[in-house]
Amino acid sequence: MLAPALAAAQPSPEAPTPREGTVLRIDGSQLVVDLGHAQGVETGSTFTLYRPLTVTHPVTRRVLRDRFPIGRIVLDHAGQTLSVAHAEGAFSRPPSAGDVVVPARVTPFRQEPSETPAPAPAPRPGTPPQGPAPLVAPPPTAPAAPEGPPEEREATALFVSTLGAAPEQRVQRYERFLRERPGSPYAPRIVAEVSALRALLVASRRAAAQEPARSAPDLRVLEDLPTSLRPGDPAVVVVQFAQESSIRHGALFVRRQGQSSYQSVAMRYEGDGYLRAEVHPSFVTPGTFEYFVEATPEDGRAVALLGSAVAPRPVEVLPPPEAPPAVAGRSRVDLRSEYADVGTRTVGGTLRVQRFITVEGDFLQRLSSPVLYGYRVGFGVYDGQALPLALVTSTDPSVHTRVIYGYHELEFAASPFVHLIARLQLGVFGTGLVVGAQARLRIGYERRTNILLGGDVFHEVGQRAFFAFNFAPTPKVPMMAQGEVFNQSVAAGDPMFRFIFQAGYRLADWCTLSLRGSYQLRNIQNGGFGLGLSTTFDW
Repeated sequence: MLAPALAAAQPSPEAPTPREGTVLRIDGSQLVVDLGHAQGVETGSTFTLYRPLTVTHPVTRRVLRDRFPIGRIVLDHAGQTLSVAHAEGAFSRPPSAGDVVVPARVTPFRQEPSETPAPAPAPRPGTPPQGPAPLVAPPPTAPAAPEGPPEEREATALFVSTLGAAPEQRVQRYERFLRERPGSPYAPRIVAEVSALRALLVASRRAAAQEPARSAPDLRVLEDLPTSLRPGDPAVVVVQFAQESSIRHGALFVRRQGQSSYQSVAMRYEGDGYLRAEVHPSFVTPGTFEYFVEATPEDGRAVALLGSAVAPRPVEVLPPPEAPPAVAGRSRVDLRSEYADVGTRTVGGTLRVQRFITVEGDFLQRLSSPVLYGYRVGFGVYDGQALPLALVTSTDPSVHTRVIYGYHELEFAASPFVHLIARLQLGVFGTGLVVGAQARLRIGYERRTNILLGGDVFHEVGQRAFFAFNFAPTPKVPMMAQGEVFNQSVAAGDPMFRFIFQAGYRLADWCTLSLRGSYQLRNIQNGGFGLGLSTTFDW
């Protein structure tokens, strides 16, 4: 640990008592500064950390000096001439050796811009601009532009607005200025600056691509981020160094694509040369984020491991896969048959048969259209035998009705929750043709709980109005309860009331078997039970 060594440091009697200090070294989350008891500081003192910045104006050739606060630190251990500090909150950018430490209660010094003789020629295309490398995040403040001619004030304001910005952003602002003010007398110099920045970007990207192997030849990447992830996937980076390596600290820098600043995550040292860090889950959401990894040897100078601030590695986070539908697919075949007794009995030694039988089969294709939900085509046979109630006790024979028919049906989606279904029926009765129609309104989702209201009319068969409730106590057991008012099998018009209950069992995702029971009632003396079976195939 650094604390015992610092406590034993000897004072320097000749040293003056400065009002500010300098960061000498970064040791993980600890900062070593050149302030101690000899300068009047104590453990627990609070300081503001500033990043110094010196650049040469590419247009006016002035040397501009300034510094910007990047965070606050608190002294953990104060020695005679050195102290160890930690961050108080988050830094706006990673601290580094050379940052200035100012007591929190002291107004920070600000150096006014100084001029140097301006005969120096403008930078030639391809020459990197003077000044330090771009920072990870832009500074919060910038010096005001000096007074002067309007053209010079505009050019200086442009330069000041780019201080601390990434090279790509500086190029964009310069090019926008050239488009808006093509006649500016400073346009040639700005064009030269753009060329120099583009050359710097190309060189930086090439260096970033080669730097991991050149700067850390003893590095072995055990786990790296893939080029694509899903929300919830782990996003972990693990590297290992040779045992003789002095690297014990590192950082993972992450940002959303398009942002100018990174968020840093300290890498954990896990012994035997292992460093590990994980991307925060807030970044692992649909979209793209960028990252790079740096290590810090004992000399405090960062070493690029994976990517860099100017050439980060992108990771695309794909949207989560859609949940599979409740059934196998978009097509369905339904086969069903039913026998219903409506009051068969013996009158005067003669059996009076009153019943009807239906057999139907259809094919449904669900469509992807937002309005037309599905199309159904089917066939059926209706066979009924009965007498009007007024003739049940007579000796007249029962009336026999048989219709063979087909139908086409369209289902329209008024909304995801409300569907309208229209059917056209055409059949054969004896030697003639009969027509019919049906309409249904469904409230709720087809494959979940819903209510169905409908009615139909079919010549030679009769009329019907019905209400149905479809539900599923469990995914494998769909059920239906239905009530009807109808006069089918008795074309004379005697009304009947009917109640149906159906229960099914899903044998597989593609096959459901259902059994139904019913009770039909014409009046208190004429009623009976019914039984039906249906099989549904989905794919």
